[in-house]
Amino acid sequence: MAGMSAACPLCAQRKGRRACPARGASICSACCGSKRRIEIDCPADCVWLDDGAHAAGWDGRETERRRDARRLGPHLQRLSREQTDLFFVALVGLGALRARR
Repeated sequence: MAGMSAACPLCAQRKGRRACPARGASICSACCGSKRRIEIDCPADCVWLDDGAHAAGWDGRETERRRDARRLGPHLQRLSREQTDLFFVALVGLGALRARR
């Protein structure tokens, strides 16, 4: 495997820190996550493949999202088209700001 400080061979932008058995080199986590099973032919026993280990935490967040949607639904139905558009733009903007953190 390539040295841990070498640049990722897929993007050449970040350091390769994940040993990729399919590529035979260390790749960055961003490329591993975004290109696995798409551009990278991952073996079934790859330790970086999603095995559902995080599912319990994710399920909780998904449940919160459904609950929030149920609470907002009746209020959103009463909005005019312009108000709905404004709400959507505000929601997307807040999501973008949160993602930048």
